[in-house]
Amino acid sequence: QGVSGLNAYTSNDATQYGVSLPANKLEFWMAAESDLFLNPVFRQFFEERDVIMEERRLSLETQPTGRLVEDVLASAFKAHPYQTSVVGHMSDIKRITRQDVNRYFKQYYGPSNLTCAVVGDVDPAEVFRLAELYFGRIPSAPKPEPLRTEEPEQWGERYVKVEVQAQPILFIGYHRPSVHSREDITFDAMANIFGQGRSSRLYSKLVKEKKIAIQAASMNGFPGDKYPNLFVVYAVPAKGHTAQECLAAIDAEIQNLKNEPITADELGKFK
Repeated sequence: QGVSGLNAYTSNDATQYGVSLPANKLEFWMAAESDLFLNPVFRQFFEERDVIMEERRLSLETQPTGRLVEDVLASAFKAHPYQTSVVGHMSDIKRITRQDVNRYFKQYYGPSNLTCAVVGDVDPAEVFRLAELYFGRIPSAPKPEPLRTEEPEQWGERYVKVEVQAQPILFIGYHRPSVHSREDITFDAMANIFGQGRSSRLYSKLVKEKKIAIQAASMNGFPGDKYPNLFVVYAVPAKGHTAQECLAAIDAEIQNLKNEPITADELGKFK
């Protein structure tokens, strides 16, 4: 097909497939790609299963940070699916069957649950015509049932400790609403001003001034955006300093964020 950069990844909210191709190959790509949805053949099932098992070992089981994040999410979400890492548990991966994959494909890989974006040197009207011609032949089915479970109110602080021979890491999560909330842009601004970049409040205070951490940052929307999620703050203590020191300093900076007005420079940085 003349394509390049064919890749795919799964996040907590969706699975994405991406590819680059010459504009004059668009119809050929649509014909071939739509056939994958019409006539899926799950070749190399066991080989791919083993690849996923290795991905779990590399990203979680042999990574101290991976272990910590997995346990934090399992504690932060006691009901919502965000509690489980995307790669899943090893016991589930070991026992997955071809029938499981086929059933999942039929449930989620239909037109009612599919969005396609085309960007480039193409005529939009022609793109819609080709999409209707090739993807329109895929039999439709009811949209998958929406998620019913909502994470219940948390009644107090939850604390997780993972013990491994590694550099100490502090990882803190605060519950926040989904990306659909009117407050989402506020959280974006707060994450940027509070803990993104070397000029952020966290980095300036913990790393530059107090020198109790070698890294300190915050991020908005973890582990996904679609549902209520977490505003995350993390720090890596410097040699001779502890996670408790960093936690106290972070708490102090949170109080400052409440009480000290955002400066014009900070707002300009975010914009």
